[in-house]
Amino acid sequence: MDSCSTTDPTHPSYTNRQGWSFCAQKQNVKCVFLIADVIDGLTEINQHWDFAYEWGLLHHILPEKRKKYVNNVWQVLNPEGKYLSLCFSEKDKGFEGSGKYRNTQFGSTLYFSSEDELRDLFSPQFRIIDLRTVEIAGKFEPHIFNDIKPYVLVSNSSKYCSA
Repeated sequence: MDSCSTTDPTHPSYTNRQGWSFCAQKQNVKCVFLIADVIDGLTEINQHWDFAYEWGLLHHILPEKRKKYVNNVWQVLNPEGKYLSLCFSEKDKGFEGSGKYRNTQFGSTLYFSSEDELRDLFSPQFRIIDLRTVEIAGKFEPHIFNDIKPYVLVSNSSKYCSA
C-alpha cells in the first residue's frame, strides 16, 4: 500500500496535518490542510478556498448546530467553490444501533441523516450536484453513508463584493 493511502489510524498521514501535507506534496497536489473549530472558529480564516472536504465530520454535528456549520463552510469557499461530505446515513443499521441519534462507545453522540435532511440543509446556500447513499467498506462490516457534492450557489457570490 502506498504510504499516502493508508487506513491505519496510527500512520502519520492518517492522523496529522504534517503527514497529510507530505502526502499531498509527494503526489504533486497543491493543497492546504487546516484544523479549526468548524462551528465557532472559521471566522479566523480570512482566505477563500476552491474546495472543502470532510469525511465523517457532519454526523458529529447535531442538528441544532448544522446550519451554522454549513454557513461557515459557505463563507470560506470561493464563488463556484465545491464541498464534498460523507456522513452516516440513517439507513446504516450496523453502526452503534439504530435511530437518528446514536451514542458511541467513546461517549459521543452521532446524528444519522436522511438524504432529504441534507438536501434541506444545504440547498439554501449550495446547488447540490450529487446526493446519494453509498456503501463503504468498514473494519467489521460495510457502513452506509450519505455522499453529498454541492457547489456554492453562483447567486451568492455577491458576498465578495464591497459596498
